[in-house]
Amino acid sequence: MNVRVPAAALALGLTLVACGKRGDPLPPLRRQPLPVANLRVAQLGPELVVRFTTPRTTMAGVAIGLMDLELSHAFGTGAFDALAVKKTLKAAPGEALEERFPLPEPGTVFRYKAVVRADGRLSPEAAPEPFTVRAAPEPPKDVVAEVVATGLRLRFTPAPLPTPTPSPSPTETPSPTASPTPTGSPSPTETPIPTGSPIPTVSPTPTASPSPSASPSPTGSPVPTASPGPSPTETPTASPTPTPSPTPPTAGTFVYRRPADGSYGDPLTGDPLTADSYEDTTAELDQRVCYELRTAVSTSPRVESAPSGEVCLVRRDIVPPAAPRGLTALEREGAIELEWSPAPDADVVAYRVYRTAGGNRERVGEVSGTRYRDEALPPGVEVFVYQVAAVDRAGNEGPLADGVSARKP
Repeated sequence: MNVRVPAAALALGLTLVACGKRGDPLPPLRRQPLPVANLRVAQLGPELVVRFTTPRTTMAGVAIGLMDLELSHAFGTGAFDALAVKKTLKAAPGEALEERFPLPEPGTVFRYKAVVRADGRLSPEAAPEPFTVRAAPEPPKDVVAEVVATGLRLRFTPAPLPTPTPSPSPTETPSPTASPTPTGSPSPTETPIPTGSPIPTVSPTPTASPSPSASPSPTGSPVPTASPGPSPTETPTASPTPTPSPTPPTAGTFVYRRPADGSYGDPLTGDPLTADSYEDTTAELDQRVCYELRTAVSTSPRVESAPSGEVCLVRRDIVPPAAPRGLTALEREGAIELEWSPAPDADVVAYRVYRTAGGNRERVGEVSGTRYRDEALPPGVEVFVYQVAAVDRAGNEGPLADGVSARKP
Protein backbone atom coordinates (compact mmCIF):
# COMPACT_ATOMS: atom_id res chain seq x y z
CA MET A 1 0.00 0.00 0.00
CA ASN A 2 1.38 3.36 -0.96
CA VAL A 3 1.23 6.09 1.68
CA ARG A 4 1.57 9.64 0.55
CA VAL A 5 2.92 12.23 3.00
CA PRO A 6 2.03 15.81 2.26
CA ALA A 7 5.00 18.01 1.46
CA ALA A 8 4.10 20.47 4.24
CA ALA A 9 4.13 17.72 6.89
CA LEU A 10 7.48 16.40 5.66
CA ALA A 11 9.05 19.86 5.85
CA LEU A 12 7.73 20.33 9.40
CA GLY A 13 9.24 17.00 10.51
CA LEU A 14 12.64 17.86 9.13
CA THR A 15 12.53 21.20 10.92
CA LEU A 16 11.73 19.53 14.25
CA VAL A 17 14.60 17.06 13.84
CA ALA A 18 17.06 19.84 13.07
CA CYS A 19 16.03 21.93 16.09
CA GLY A 20 18.40 20.86 18.90
CA LYS A 21 19.71 22.84 21.89
CA ARG A 22 23.05 24.51 21.22
CA GLY A 23 25.55 25.20 24.03
CA ASP A 24 27.74 28.24 24.53
CA PRO A 25 30.50 28.60 21.94
CA LEU A 26 33.81 27.06 23.08
CA PRO A 27 37.10 28.97 22.87
CA PRO A 28 39.62 27.63 20.41
CA LEU A 29 41.91 24.96 21.80
CA ARG A 30 45.23 26.58 22.84
CA ARG A 31 47.84 24.43 21.14
CA GLN A 32 50.71 26.76 21.99
CA PRO A 33 53.28 24.93 24.19
CA LEU A 34 54.06 26.20 27.65
CA PRO A 35 57.42 27.99 28.08
CA VAL A 36 60.38 26.43 29.84
CA ALA A 37 60.21 26.52 33.65
CA ASN A 38 62.64 27.62 36.34
CA LEU A 39 65.19 29.19 34.02
CA ARG A 40 68.07 30.33 36.26
CA VAL A 41 71.53 31.75 35.56
CA ALA A 42 74.21 31.10 38.18
CA GLN A 43 77.87 32.04 38.44
CA LEU A 44 79.71 28.97 39.72
CA GLY A 45 83.45 29.38 39.90
CA PRO A 46 84.92 29.79 36.41
CA GLU A 47 81.58 29.24 34.61
CA LEU A 48 78.15 30.67 33.99
CA VAL A 49 75.58 27.87 34.37
CA VAL A 50 72.06 28.05 32.89
CA ARG A 51 69.46 25.52 34.07
CA PHE A 52 65.80 25.05 33.14
CA THR A 53 63.12 22.40 32.66
CA THR A 54 61.17 21.75 29.45
CA PRO A 55 57.33 21.75 29.53
CA ARG A 56 55.14 18.67 29.40
CA THR A 57 51.92 20.16 27.99
CA THR A 58 50.44 22.90 25.84
CA MET A 59 48.71 25.97 27.24
CA ALA A 60 45.48 23.91 27.25
CA GLY A 61 47.04 21.05 29.22
CA VAL A 62 47.43 18.70 26.24
CA ALA A 63 50.52 16.52 26.50
CA ILE A 64 53.31 17.21 24.02
CA GLY A 65 56.07 14.92 22.85
CA LEU A 66 59.54 15.53 21.53
CA MET A 67 60.12 19.25 21.00
CA ASP A 68 62.64 21.64 19.50
CA LEU A 69 64.38 24.19 21.71
CA GLU A 70 65.53 27.42 20.16
CA LEU A 71 68.29 28.66 22.48
CA SER A 72 70.08 31.98 22.25
CA HIS A 73 72.53 33.86 24.47
CA ALA A 74 74.30 37.21 24.29
CA PHE A 75 77.13 39.00 26.08
CA GLY A 76 76.77 42.78 26.26
CA THR A 77 74.09 45.42 26.55
CA GLY A 78 73.26 45.99 22.88
CA ALA A 79 70.18 44.75 21.04
CA PHE A 80 69.73 41.11 22.02
CA ASP A 81 68.88 39.77 18.56
CA ALA A 82 71.90 41.52 17.05
CA LEU A 83 74.33 40.02 19.64
CA ALA A 84 72.71 36.63 20.22
CA VAL A 85 74.33 33.32 19.32
CA LYS A 86 71.58 30.83 18.47
CA LYS A 87 71.23 27.06 18.25
CA THR A 88 68.48 24.42 18.16
CA LEU A 89 68.32 21.04 19.87
CA LYS A 90 65.80 18.28 20.55
CA ALA A 91 64.42 17.72 24.06
CA ALA A 92 61.94 15.46 25.80
CA PRO A 93 59.02 16.76 27.88
CA GLY A 94 59.93 17.48 31.51
CA GLU A 95 63.66 17.20 30.83
CA ALA A 96 66.07 19.14 33.09
CA LEU A 97 68.75 20.77 30.94
CA GLU A 98 71.93 22.68 31.68
CA GLU A 99 74.28 24.79 29.57
CA ARG A 100 77.66 26.18 30.67
CA PHE A 101 79.74 29.11 29.43
CA PRO A 102 83.25 30.29 30.39
CA LEU A 103 83.11 33.15 32.87
CA PRO A 104 83.72 36.53 31.17
CA GLU A 105 85.17 39.63 32.79
CA PRO A 106 83.42 41.08 35.87
CA GLY A 107 80.79 43.61 34.93
CA THR A 108 79.84 41.81 31.70
CA VAL A 109 76.08 41.54 31.13
CA PHE A 110 74.84 38.09 30.07
CA ARG A 111 71.38 37.25 28.72
CA TYR A 112 69.80 33.91 27.80
CA LYS A 113 66.54 32.90 26.10
CA ALA A 114 64.89 29.53 25.48
CA VAL A 115 61.84 29.12 23.21
CA VAL A 116 59.91 25.86 22.76
CA ARG A 117 58.63 24.76 19.35
CA ALA A 118 56.13 21.88 19.35
CA ASP A 119 53.81 20.87 16.50
CA GLY A 120 54.85 23.95 14.57
CA ARG A 121 53.87 26.38 17.34
CA LEU A 122 56.13 28.51 19.54
CA SER A 123 55.83 29.01 23.29
CA PRO A 124 55.30 32.51 24.71
CA GLU A 125 58.46 34.61 24.75
CA ALA A 126 59.74 36.87 27.51
CA ALA A 127 62.58 39.35 27.46
CA PRO A 128 65.69 37.66 28.89
CA GLU A 129 66.70 38.88 32.35
CA PRO A 130 70.20 40.40 32.38
CA PHE A 131 72.82 38.79 34.63
CA THR A 132 75.82 40.93 35.59
CA VAL A 133 79.01 38.95 36.16
CA ARG A 134 80.73 39.56 39.50
CA ALA A 135 84.33 39.10 40.60
CA ALA A 136 84.83 35.46 41.60
CA PRO A 137 85.20 35.01 45.40
CA GLU A 138 87.92 32.90 47.02
CA PRO A 139 87.03 29.30 47.96
CA PRO A 140 87.26 27.99 51.54
CA LYS A 141 90.64 26.57 52.58
CA ASP A 142 92.14 23.95 54.91
CA VAL A 143 89.20 21.55 54.60
CA VAL A 144 89.52 18.56 56.95
CA ALA A 145 87.01 15.71 57.36
CA GLU A 146 86.75 13.31 60.29
CA VAL A 147 84.47 10.57 61.56
CA VAL A 148 82.47 11.46 64.67
CA ALA A 149 79.84 9.63 66.68
CA THR A 150 76.91 11.21 64.83
CA GLY A 151 78.33 11.17 61.29
CA LEU A 152 81.08 13.07 59.48
CA ARG A 153 82.42 16.47 60.49
CA LEU A 154 84.02 19.03 58.18
CA ARG A 155 86.27 21.79 59.49
CA PHE A 156 87.55 24.58 57.24
CA THR A 157 88.75 28.15 57.02
CA PRO A 158 86.02 30.33 55.46
CA ALA A 159 87.02 32.81 52.77
CA PRO A 160 86.67 36.52 53.55
CA LEU A 161 83.30 37.86 52.43
CA PRO A 162 82.71 41.26 50.85
CA THR A 163 81.49 43.85 53.34
CA PRO A 164 77.90 44.81 52.51
CA THR A 165 77.26 48.49 51.94
CA PRO A 166 74.92 49.72 54.68
CA SER A 167 71.71 51.36 53.58
CA PRO A 168 71.52 55.06 54.51
CA SER A 169 69.38 55.70 57.57
CA PRO A 170 66.36 57.93 56.94
CA THR A 171 66.74 61.48 58.28
CA GLU A 172 64.59 62.01 61.33
CA THR A 173 62.11 64.88 61.15
CA PRO A 174 61.93 66.80 64.44
CA SER A 175 58.57 66.78 66.12
CA PRO A 176 56.76 70.14 65.96
CA THR A 177 57.15 72.11 69.20
CA ALA A 178 54.31 74.19 70.58
CA SER A 179 54.95 77.94 70.35
CA PRO A 180 55.75 79.37 73.78
CA THR A 181 53.37 81.92 75.29
CA PRO A 182 55.00 85.35 75.63
CA THR A 183 56.03 86.00 79.23
CA GLY A 184 54.18 88.77 80.97
CA SER A 185 51.65 89.40 78.22
CA PRO A 186 48.08 89.38 79.54
CA SER A 187 45.64 86.89 78.14
CA PRO A 188 43.17 88.46 75.73
CA THR A 189 40.30 87.62 78.12
CA GLU A 190 41.92 89.12 81.18
CA THR A 191 41.56 92.81 82.17
CA PRO A 192 44.54 94.20 84.06
CA ILE A 193 43.71 95.65 87.50
CA PRO A 194 45.12 99.13 88.16
CA THR A 195 47.68 99.33 90.95
CA GLY A 196 46.21 100.47 94.23
CA SER A 197 42.58 99.87 93.24
CA PRO A 198 40.50 97.57 95.44
CA ILE A 199 39.97 94.13 94.04
CA PRO A 200 36.31 93.78 93.04
CA THR A 201 34.41 90.89 94.48
CA VAL A 202 33.19 88.41 91.91
CA SER A 203 29.57 87.42 92.30
CA PRO A 204 28.98 83.69 92.26
CA THR A 205 27.48 82.26 89.13
CA PRO A 206 23.87 81.19 89.70
CA THR A 207 23.27 77.48 89.47
CA ALA A 208 21.36 76.55 86.34
CA SER A 209 18.03 74.91 86.83
CA PRO A 210 17.79 71.43 85.41
CA SER A 211 16.02 71.11 82.14
CA PRO A 212 12.55 69.68 82.49
CA SER A 213 13.30 67.16 79.78
CA ALA A 214 16.48 65.90 81.45
CA SER A 215 15.97 62.79 83.54
CA PRO A 216 17.65 62.95 86.91
CA SER A 217 20.56 60.60 87.39
CA PRO A 218 19.94 57.72 89.77
CA THR A 219 21.26 58.26 93.24
CA GLY A 220 24.77 56.93 93.63
CA SER A 221 25.45 56.63 89.90
CA PRO A 222 28.78 58.19 89.06
CA VAL A 223 28.72 60.98 86.57
CA PRO A 224 30.86 60.04 83.55
CA THR A 225 33.97 62.12 83.37
CA ALA A 226 35.28 63.18 79.99
CA SER A 227 38.77 61.92 79.26
CA PRO A 228 41.13 64.83 79.12
CA GLY A 229 42.84 65.35 75.79
CA PRO A 230 46.57 65.59 75.51
CA SER A 231 48.15 68.81 76.59
CA PRO A 232 49.29 71.04 73.71
CA THR A 233 52.86 70.80 74.97
CA GLU A 234 52.84 66.99 75.34
CA THR A 235 54.37 64.82 72.61
CA PRO A 236 52.42 61.59 71.93
CA THR A 237 54.39 58.47 72.88
CA ALA A 238 55.38 56.42 69.82
CA SER A 239 54.31 52.79 69.68
CA PRO A 240 57.21 50.33 70.09
CA THR A 241 58.60 49.05 66.80
CA PRO A 242 58.27 45.25 66.47
CA THR A 243 61.52 43.34 66.31
CA PRO A 244 62.06 42.10 62.74
CA SER A 245 62.50 38.38 62.20
CA PRO A 246 66.05 37.26 61.40
CA THR A 247 66.93 37.29 57.71
CA PRO A 248 68.48 34.11 56.26
CA PRO A 249 72.12 34.60 55.34
CA THR A 250 72.88 35.29 51.69
CA ALA A 251 76.65 34.89 52.01
CA GLY A 252 78.73 32.14 53.57
CA THR A 253 79.86 28.61 52.69
CA PHE A 254 77.97 25.91 50.80
CA VAL A 255 78.82 22.22 51.34
CA TYR A 256 78.39 19.77 48.46
CA ARG A 257 78.52 15.96 48.73
CA ARG A 258 78.70 13.13 46.22
CA PRO A 259 78.95 9.34 46.48
CA ALA A 260 82.28 7.87 45.49
CA ASP A 261 80.92 6.87 42.06
CA GLY A 262 78.52 9.82 41.55
CA SER A 263 78.45 13.55 40.93
CA TYR A 264 77.69 16.63 43.01
CA GLY A 265 74.11 17.86 43.33
CA ASP A 266 72.59 20.69 45.34
CA PRO A 267 74.15 22.06 48.53
CA LEU A 268 73.43 20.12 51.72
CA THR A 269 71.98 23.23 53.39
CA GLY A 270 69.35 25.64 52.12
CA ASP A 271 71.26 28.70 53.35
CA PRO A 272 75.04 29.30 53.33
CA LEU A 273 76.90 28.39 56.50
CA THR A 274 78.25 31.22 58.61
CA ALA A 275 80.36 28.89 60.83
CA ASP A 276 83.72 27.20 60.21
CA SER A 277 82.46 23.60 60.57
CA TYR A 278 79.62 21.36 59.43
CA GLU A 279 78.39 17.99 60.68
CA ASP A 280 76.83 15.65 58.13
CA THR A 281 74.49 13.23 59.88
CA THR A 282 72.84 11.87 56.71
CA ALA A 283 75.79 10.09 55.08
CA GLU A 284 75.25 6.33 54.92
CA LEU A 285 77.27 3.98 57.10
CA ASP A 286 80.21 2.17 55.50
CA GLN A 287 79.88 4.26 52.33
CA ARG A 288 82.66 6.42 50.91
CA VAL A 289 81.58 9.99 50.15
CA CYS A 290 83.39 13.09 48.92
CA TYR A 291 82.91 16.76 49.77
CA GLU A 292 83.74 20.10 48.23
CA LEU A 293 83.01 23.55 49.61
CA ARG A 294 82.24 26.82 47.81
CA THR A 295 82.05 30.40 49.03
CA ALA A 296 78.68 32.01 48.23
CA VAL A 297 78.41 35.80 48.06
CA SER A 298 74.84 35.78 46.75
CA THR A 299 71.99 33.27 46.65
CA SER A 300 69.62 35.10 44.29
CA PRO A 301 71.15 34.98 41.79
CA ARG A 302 73.63 32.30 42.84
CA VAL A 303 77.23 33.53 42.82
CA GLU A 304 79.81 31.08 44.15
CA SER A 305 83.54 30.51 44.13
CA ALA A 306 85.40 27.66 42.53
CA PRO A 307 85.30 24.48 44.65
CA SER A 308 87.74 23.84 47.45
CA GLY A 309 90.00 20.83 47.38
CA GLU A 310 87.97 17.61 47.52
CA VAL A 311 88.08 15.43 50.65
CA CYS A 312 86.75 11.86 50.78
CA LEU A 313 86.24 9.38 53.61
CA VAL A 314 84.02 6.52 54.81
CA ARG A 315 81.46 7.00 57.53
CA ARG A 316 81.90 4.27 60.12
CA ASP A 317 80.18 3.34 63.33
CA ILE A 318 82.49 4.41 66.15
CA VAL A 319 79.88 4.40 68.94
CA PRO A 320 80.43 1.45 71.30
CA PRO A 321 77.44 -0.43 72.71
CA ALA A 322 76.32 -0.07 76.30
CA ALA A 323 77.53 -2.44 79.03
CA PRO A 324 75.42 -5.50 79.79
CA ARG A 325 73.70 -5.61 83.17
CA GLY A 326 72.79 -8.15 85.79
CA LEU A 327 76.06 -10.13 85.67
CA THR A 328 76.03 -13.04 88.12
CA ALA A 329 78.60 -15.76 88.92
CA LEU A 330 77.84 -19.21 90.42
CA GLU A 331 80.27 -21.95 91.47
CA ARG A 332 79.39 -25.22 89.69
CA GLU A 333 81.36 -28.51 90.04
CA GLY A 334 84.87 -27.33 89.16
CA ALA A 335 83.75 -24.37 87.06
CA ILE A 336 82.22 -20.94 87.40
CA GLU A 337 79.11 -20.17 85.39
CA LEU A 338 78.35 -16.58 84.34
CA GLU A 339 75.05 -15.15 83.16
CA TRP A 340 73.95 -11.59 82.30
CA SER A 341 71.22 -9.54 80.62
CA PRO A 342 71.79 -8.52 76.97
CA ALA A 343 72.99 -5.03 76.10
CA PRO A 344 70.20 -2.75 74.76
CA ASP A 345 71.95 -2.00 71.44
CA ALA A 346 70.46 -3.70 68.38
CA ASP A 347 73.81 -4.21 66.61
CA VAL A 348 75.49 -6.27 69.36
CA VAL A 349 76.96 -9.49 67.92
CA ALA A 350 79.13 -10.84 70.74
CA TYR A 351 80.18 -10.55 74.38
CA ARG A 352 83.75 -10.71 75.69
CA VAL A 353 84.41 -12.20 79.11
CA TYR A 354 87.31 -10.95 81.25
CA ARG A 355 88.69 -12.59 84.37
CA THR A 356 90.94 -11.02 87.01
CA ALA A 357 92.98 -13.52 89.03
CA GLY A 358 95.83 -12.56 91.33
CA GLY A 359 95.75 -8.95 90.08
CA ASN A 360 96.04 -9.90 86.38
CA ARG A 361 93.07 -9.35 84.05
CA GLU A 362 92.76 -11.34 80.83
CA ARG A 363 90.12 -12.13 78.24
CA VAL A 364 89.04 -15.71 78.72
CA GLY A 365 86.23 -16.03 76.20
CA GLU A 366 83.87 -14.55 73.61
CA VAL A 367 80.32 -15.79 73.07
CA SER A 368 77.29 -14.73 71.07
CA GLY A 369 74.84 -15.50 73.88
CA THR A 370 74.50 -14.29 77.44
CA ARG A 371 76.08 -17.25 79.27
CA TYR A 372 79.65 -18.45 79.78
CA ARG A 373 81.18 -21.38 81.70
CA ASP A 374 84.76 -20.90 82.89
CA GLU A 375 86.36 -24.28 83.46
CA ALA A 376 90.05 -23.39 82.97
CA LEU A 377 90.59 -21.91 86.43
CA PRO A 378 94.26 -21.20 87.20
CA PRO A 379 95.78 -22.97 90.20
CA GLY A 380 96.83 -21.14 93.33
CA VAL A 381 94.03 -18.58 93.17
CA GLU A 382 90.92 -18.85 95.28
CA VAL A 383 88.94 -15.70 94.31
CA PHE A 384 88.17 -14.53 90.77
CA VAL A 385 86.56 -11.32 89.48
CA TYR A 386 84.62 -11.42 86.20
CA GLN A 387 83.50 -8.64 83.84
CA VAL A 388 81.70 -8.71 80.49
CA ALA A 389 81.71 -6.21 77.56
CA ALA A 390 79.44 -6.09 74.50
CA VAL A 391 80.82 -5.92 70.93
CA ASP A 392 78.84 -4.45 68.01
CA ARG A 393 78.83 -5.27 64.31
CA ALA A 394 81.49 -2.64 63.56
CA GLY A 395 83.88 -4.19 66.11
CA ASN A 396 83.39 -1.50 68.76
CA GLU A 397 83.78 -2.89 72.27
CA GLY A 398 81.70 -1.22 74.94
CA PRO A 399 82.53 -0.57 78.60
CA LEU A 400 82.92 -3.40 81.04
CA ALA A 401 79.99 -4.39 83.21
CA ASP A 402 80.34 -4.12 86.96
CA GLY A 403 82.52 -6.95 88.17
CA VAL A 404 81.33 -9.89 90.23
CA SER A 405 83.53 -12.17 92.33
CA ALA A 406 83.39 -15.91 92.74
CA ARG A 407 85.43 -18.46 94.71
CA LYS A 408 86.98 -21.52 93.20
CA PRO A 409 84.59 -24.44 93.70
